[in-house]
Amino acid sequence: VVGFLPFTMLGDGLVGRTIDGKAYNWPYTHLAAAVLAADHFNERNPVVTPELATEPYMENCTVQFPTPIMFSNTNGDHTVVTKFLIDEAYAQNRYCAIVGPYTNTPAIEAAKVAAGMRIPMVTHGADDNGLTSVFVNPQAARTAVNLHAMGEVVVNWFRSHGRTDFLATIAVVAEFGDQFRQTVDNAAKEAGFRHHEYFVIAPPWEGFEVNRGVGYALQGIRNLGFRNIFLALNNPAVQIPFIADYAEQFEMNQGDHVWGVSGNIDFGELAYMASQNANISKLVNGMGALRVVDGFTYRPETDAFLQVWKEQNATTVDRINELHPIQNVNATGYYHAEPDYFQTELPQQGAAFMYDAVMSVGLGKCLFEQREELEAPLADEQENSADGVRRKNRRRIKGQQAKRQEQRQLQKGKKGVDTTNSHINAIFDLDFEGASGRIAFGENGVFSPGSRQRGTVTYGAYNFRSVNNDAMNPNVTTWYHLTDYLQGSTTEPNWTQTDLSPFVFSSGLSTPPPLNRDLPEQNYLSPAIQATGLAFMALALAITLTSTFLVYHYEDSPSFRQGQPAFLYVLMLGAFTMSWGIFTISFDESFGWTENMLDAACVTTPWLISVGYMTMYLAMFSKLWRVNKVLQFRRRQVMIRHVVGPFIGVLLAAIAVLLTWTLLDPFTWERQVVDDFTGESYGRCHSEHEIVFVTALIILMTISTFACAFMAFKCREIDSRFQESNWIFYTIFLQIQVLLVGIPVLVILQDASADATYLGRSLVIFVVVMTNVVLMIWPKAFVALGIVTLGPANQSSNNSKAQGSVSGGGSALVSGVVLPSGARSSAISGLSNSAYVSETRNSCDTSTAGAFRHDERSSLGGISEDDESEDFTRMTAPSTSTDPSRSGYSSLASSRASSTRIRNSRQERIPDDNDDVRPPWSAASRASTHDTSGSVAASSTGAQADDEMNSSSNGDGIDISA
Repeated sequence: VVGFLPFTMLGDGLVGRTIDGKAYNWPYTHLAAAVLAADHFNERNPVVTPELATEPYMENCTVQFPTPIMFSNTNGDHTVVTKFLIDEAYAQNRYCAIVGPYTNTPAIEAAKVAAGMRIPMVTHGADDNGLTSVFVNPQAARTAVNLHAMGEVVVNWFRSHGRTDFLATIAVVAEFGDQFRQTVDNAAKEAGFRHHEYFVIAPPWEGFEVNRGVGYALQGIRNLGFRNIFLALNNPAVQIPFIADYAEQFEMNQGDHVWGVSGNIDFGELAYMASQNANISKLVNGMGALRVVDGFTYRPETDAFLQVWKEQNATTVDRINELHPIQNVNATGYYHAEPDYFQTELPQQGAAFMYDAVMSVGLGKCLFEQREELEAPLADEQENSADGVRRKNRRRIKGQQAKRQEQRQLQKGKKGVDTTNSHINAIFDLDFEGASGRIAFGENGVFSPGSRQRGTVTYGAYNFRSVNNDAMNPNVTTWYHLTDYLQGSTTEPNWTQTDLSPFVFSSGLSTPPPLNRDLPEQNYLSPAIQATGLAFMALALAITLTSTFLVYHYEDSPSFRQGQPAFLYVLMLGAFTMSWGIFTISFDESFGWTENMLDAACVTTPWLISVGYMTMYLAMFSKLWRVNKVLQFRRRQVMIRHVVGPFIGVLLAAIAVLLTWTLLDPFTWERQVVDDFTGESYGRCHSEHEIVFVTALIILMTISTFACAFMAFKCREIDSRFQESNWIFYTIFLQIQVLLVGIPVLVILQDASADATYLGRSLVIFVVVMTNVVLMIWPKAFVALGIVTLGPANQSSNNSKAQGSVSGGGSALVSGVVLPSGARSSAISGLSNSAYVSETRNSCDTSTAGAFRHDERSSLGGISEDDESEDFTRMTAPSTSTDPSRSGYSSLASSRASSTRIRNSRQERIPDDNDDVRPPWSAASRASTHDTSGSVAASSTGAQADDEMNSSSNGDGIDISA
């Protein structure tokens, strides 16, 4: 048997040094473990492996290891292995097995040579996934595990410390790096990691070249904001210094990152480097290092291998010193142990796995011999039987078929398991207790029969941390300590703590950093923009409240009384309600609001905006509808309750939608990730079926708006004192422009800028509220305050005198009623409380006959006010006219006077809802005469006149027909 170990892999820095109470020369401990395994096997000593005494195949086994075993130094170089084996073959030194090497590169080369020599090779440390592939290296086995298992352990360890996402891997450009990166990626996906990125580094390591420079890799991770970083390195002595320098440059060693490393690397060398370099020290301290562990590292009190180790004497030490391949005192890697070596020094990483590798070769050979002994008598008996000839022919045919099959496999480049060498097959079938635990092969079934099953291995998590200076090594300030170990499943976080727990992170705390990544862009609302939005709200509320005060204070002025104050109050209530919608959208987590507070704000916002909006427009609709109903003369009284039906109906429908939404699928605050790669998110209100409820509310708001616009259109010819059609059209037109521009912009900015989105929404609410309040209230306020003086045509009859020219081509003003021009010559006389006008049904629509005209000198006919709270009055009287040209009016008494003086005995006023309204003209005293002279005279009786309105005639008469 020949063994391979990297005796010179460490260099001069660590060989022979005592660090943390240990003589740091782990290749020497592997050599010692191999010698102990050969001795125990030759002696059949079951102290570590009970199967040496219990297995049936050991009873008559004559296999012995030669003394001494040949060992060679690999130095991590595959050419050394190939050259040594070829030289030995030429020297006629035949080997029956290879143990080792410990690292991947020489192990892969040794496996190829072993396949050519048809001898088994059992490595105790190489973890390359393809090393034990039945199609690549059919003669290879290992007592460690492959990278698939280690990838799961790495992810398991990160998860055990709260690292549940955002893992970045830095892997070397090599077969090992690519395999490890893939296994970690697969394990991360299976563990639920949504974000796992990797970066490749290659010689010369330095710089920012894509997929090569260490600077590029660290900068990329920094830009991503990932705080969990795993290093898949094959030569840390070369690669770690570059990583440490760039980590310092990008401030990734400040305690808020979690670093991990694994692979078949020398942790002691890494610790020694950290003690010599400040940047490496900052990087390594708090780092987690993961690998398979020997039994003596986590159970020293009960470990059988460690007990045997301590029992060895100076004779064993002398034998091991003689076997060491480097005997030159001045050569690199030379080490000579003292006689009390086993009593003063401990075995180190991988020693137990070397013991099991040697034991696997010996046990496998014994099992192979037993199978040959059992098969020989059976073959002789079959040969002597009557059917022996036929069976022999069948075996010959099967042998030929097997040979052809092997040739086909070789042509495909897949060699398969060599059935002609049962020694390796016997090793695959072993199941025994070793120094590193239970040994069972066949991790991946027939595809990788030589790889150890991952569930039979113990895995350790080491913590790099500062240590007190050792007297012999004052420069060593960092070392690694086993804090946790894992047994059984590699995916379940069932880690067991050791006496050196807890794990200490680079922050100096045992609690891991709180974040898995740099806090991504949360797009919080900036305080300055919030202040701007709240200023809009405050301005809207101030103007609304000021307008309310003006209506209240000047309620008795004609401009407000004729505008129906009750509806104006309702309009401003809606404006006040909608303004508060800015407040509920002005907060997020950055202002200290909890999730419950934000949920409540989300639920409240649609209530405030939709109810406030509909209240404003429904108030204006009801106000105009009341005017319309008065001028239709269908009722003696038109009270508020007669026109609030649509108002209540639409508002109740909106409340029903909002209540259903709130109870079944309420708005909740959530942070939605808009960039899955960077983690950028926006906080917003969300409901699963929000589109359904929002659509229903938009429909109701549209109905309110168009109903108001329709009624404003119908009443557009009425005196502006009683209606605001023009202002309503201006309001709706302005708001439509704002919405047509604002809504697309808000949709575009929704995932682009939280500040712009918030400011846009606030402006939309502000504009809607202000256009309704300012355009509906302030024109009346300007009149009441005397800032604006209406011309004679727009003034009330109780505080001004209006004159109308009565002519054939003009129009006549009779008690505030404008009579159409082009009428037949008529005369009106005695128009007083006894006068009457026939019912006019389409009074607000000038497109029909009998419409009331409104020009710059007119007043609304048929509406009068007085201090006794008279309501809008229906002026009715039976119509006897059959002249089509008079279809809009009744026959009125006329006189031949050349002029008409009309005195109104009542001050015009918009009535309260409780007013007892009487017609302005009673039927008790009616007198009318008609004269073709063309003059009209009207006199008022039964009341004191407040105004006089003189009308002159051109002598042609007035035609008052339709």
